[in-house]
Amino acid sequence: MKQFEKEALKLDNVIMRVEGQQLAIESAGVTSTAVGAIRTGLKTQREIANTLDPDKIAEDLDEIQDLIQDTEEVTEIMSHNYDDIDEDELLAELNDIDEGETVSNPSNSVEIRLPSPPKGELDINLPPVPAGKPKPVAETDEDALTKLEAAM
Repeated sequence: MKQFEKEALKLDNVIMRVEGQQLAIESAGVTSTAVGAIRTGLKTQREIANTLDPDKIAEDLDEIQDLIQDTEEVTEIMSHNYDDIDEDELLAELNDIDEGETVSNPSNSVEIRLPSPPKGELDINLPPVPAGKPKPVAETDEDALTKLEAAM
């Protein structure tokens, strides 16, 4: 019996070594896969880093900021509130224009003399207004085709 026990002990040791070897091989495979993934990630990061130019990115961001500011200025201009305009002043200016008086242009201080509007009937030779029904519009190709088909 002792011989069987010794043999069984030897076989148990062999099994433990094989299982240990199997575990070491699996561990090496996992390590190899992890190292490959790390190298692939590093290669990808290098490719991405080579395409990124910090100066170009800064220029792009500055341009975006400028465009945003331009858009905000346009929006502010478009949303200007005209409620604060003095209607009496505008009406007085319109009356001055209607009366043919001089109007000063505040932007460049040039005086403009406006002519008086004509009084009475204007003598303009316009053609007479047509009488009767208007002439029918020339028939389309489809109308002509429909008439032709109906005649056949």
